Amino acid sequence: MTRPFDQLHDRLQRQHGEGLAPHLRVLRGLSEQLEVGPPSGALLRSVRRLAHQLRASCTRYGLEEIAETAAVTLSASDDGLPDALSALVRSLELHERTLAREDEVLVVTSRSGLAAALTQAHRHLRSAHGLARAVGKLDAELDAVVLDLDLPDGDGRDLLSIIGTRPSLSRLGIIVLGCADDATRMECFALGAHHCLPADASAATVAATVEAVLVQQQRHRAQATTDPLTGLLDRSGLQTAFSTAAAHARRAGSPLTLALLDLDHFKRVNDTFGHAAGDGVLTHVAQVLGGRLRASDITCRWGGEELVLVFPDTRPHEALTAIGDIRTTLRRGLHLRGGVEVPAITLSGGVVEVDPEDTLAAAVARADALMYRAKAAGRDRVLLAASPRSPASADPDGLGPAGLPVGEPAAAPGARQEA
Repeated sequence: MTRPFDQLHDRLQRQHGEGLAPHLRVLRGLSEQLEVGPPSGALLRSVRRLAHQLRASCTRYGLEEIAETAAVTLSASDDGLPDALSALVRSLELHERTLAREDEVLVVTSRSGLAAALTQAHRHLRSAHGLARAVGKLDAELDAVVLDLDLPDGDGRDLLSIIGTRPSLSRLGIIVLGCADDATRMECFALGAHHCLPADASAATVAATVEAVLVQQQRHRAQATTDPLTGLLDRSGLQTAFSTAAAHARRAGSPLTLALLDLDHFKRVNDTFGHAAGDGVLTHVAQVLGGRLRASDITCRWGGEELVLVFPDTRPHEALTAIGDIRTTLRRGLHLRGGVEVPAITLSGGVVEVDPEDTLAAAVARADALMYRAKAAGRDRVLLAASPRSPASADPDGLGPAGLPVGEPAAAPGARQEA
């Protein structure tokens, strides 16, 4: 059983995690300075001072992975500090993305007052008062289910059996209410439950248990869905994040934009400077994305040198402006250790608005077609498709504004707000 102290600890942990954003911004800037050339003593001291602060505070609040990465940064040699700092920045970015995601919880009970106790920021609750309605609300976006065994139209164990037959729900955290004896608890555990509480468990106890389950779910997601080199999401992680963003867009009637970007002539970097330099370029690009985009934007290494970006609450022309800022930064080139100077890094890509009925594969396919047109047109440009929600473009190819030279993004309203 989760104690009230544990609930308080989880809440404090999340509050501390949400307060790490200023550290992340500063460390991104320091990391970029380390990539430019030989670091000064003052720069090295600044990095180690921030790493020391992070190690202490994250250890205190139980953010072990960040604390361990900060400790490695603190003890790294001067030559090894850039790599250690890059790892620390990726760890912080991963935690930031985890916090930005909205948890999905299904509450299956007729018990009054429980939903109010479970309501929190970053959490979306679905309610069902019976077995039949609950079955209709099961999908891969769910993170946790709070299930009462005593339902008006059946037994909660029937829902456990249904969940067990669906592979897409294998990572679902399940909390069962109404376990009166050991035999019932053992049966529910055998059917896949993670926690079994008595029928008279207080709303605070249930809420604390849900919080503990969601924290564990976040840790599992972070470990299982991240590209180890860049710290960006992998395809599996993108699928989950995209499903959540698309569901939010449908509920809120808000725009959702997707971009597929490809690093131009990346093979030349590997052939000329070696694969270590190629890895350095990919890591640098990931850091630039983290420094230029919002925490709510989704970044993925789609494969090789291809990247997928998803922009919630953003129109395509606004996303194109944000990508223009990224392209400007990347064109400055990169100084790698060993005296390797990588010239301007350029991107080709396509930007599409995600239709409410779009799957991830469908949206990526449309963006991919635009990306290939950008490559054929000479590279170093990003093409914008006409919105599926607006009249077709007058352009005979169905394209809106083409990717403009760096520093000349398409006209757009003011800066995007944090989603």
